[in-house]
Amino acid sequence: MYIKLTNKVKIKNPLDLADIESYEGHIENVDLHYQKDNHKKLLESFKPYGIYFDYIWFGKFKDEIDSNYIRYHFVARSNCGNIFWRKYEAKSRGSGRNELFINGVKVKTSLWMCMSEMNRHHFLELNAKQIVENSSYSPVTQESEIDSVLE
Repeated sequence: MYIKLTNKVKIKNPLDLADIESYEGHIENVDLHYQKDNHKKLLESFKPYGIYFDYIWFGKFKDEIDSNYIRYHFVARSNCGNIFWRKYEAKSRGSGRNELFINGVKVKTSLWMCMSEMNRHHFLELNAKQIVENSSYSPVTQESEIDSVLE
């Protein structure tokens, strides 16, 4: 099964791998484990636009080598339906992906969180204009930051 992000982009549904637990529904009903801090930071970064994650596909599964080691995948969808957050654990421990899809454009979650407010705003202007247009938010800019974005 796949989750359709845009007309051209789809990703694998995390429920396909679940052999311990699978859940699809409101995000408040799920323990995000080690991603709780990232969730809070992402909420804060999207707050000026009135965006939050409200729906999730969540799957827990056993490690192929050590059945006592539990892994999990999830895909969270924003209330506007244009932003998805995926946490994917690969078969090798310590590997995987943590990324956002904004109108189908992939960006690492860590990169998004390192961006300044201005750079996030510009990213949204370029990739999700409707989000910016539907919001009255406009970050306060500093000349040096504007210059670095324009270069």
